[in-house]
Amino acid sequence: MTTDTNVPPTAVEAEREFSIEDLQRAMSEAERKLDEVDIVSFSPAAVSMLKGKIEQFIVDLFDESIRIAKRRQADTVSWSHVKRASDNLVSLSRARAEDQLGTLGGTLLGAGVSAMVLLIIGGSATVSGIGTALVASLAGAGLIAYTLARE
Repeated sequence: MTTDTNVPPTAVEAEREFSIEDLQRAMSEAERKLDEVDIVSFSPAAVSMLKGKIEQFIVDLFDESIRIAKRRQADTVSWSHVKRASDNLVSLSRARAEDQLGTLGGTLLGAGVSAMVLLIIGGSATVSGIGTALVASLAGAGLIAYTLARE
């Protein structure tokens, strides 16, 4: 079977049916390889957590591949569906962090602008109050700009 994940499988490999046994075999292979690695610097709890995360990734990859194939109305899950699923799962955590930065930016921008408006309309505007509101607004706008630039 082709081991390079960036190269589509051969026609013979592509025709072979994928089964639950293949999923179990992949999980067993991952565990066997993990057992071969020198994990002296890992605590027993860390090794257990690592194995659990690897198993969860395999299950998530399996599920995401099926979701992508269904979205594309395919009868079977193809190599490209698995590749896309892997890319989605790997980039998902970074995307979540960037989404949170955008949310924080929006909150800061909104809070800063509303504070500035309230200070000015209420007639209690001070240099420190306006300055704080301005800094919050600029920080929020900067986070939003960063998030938009990353997309």
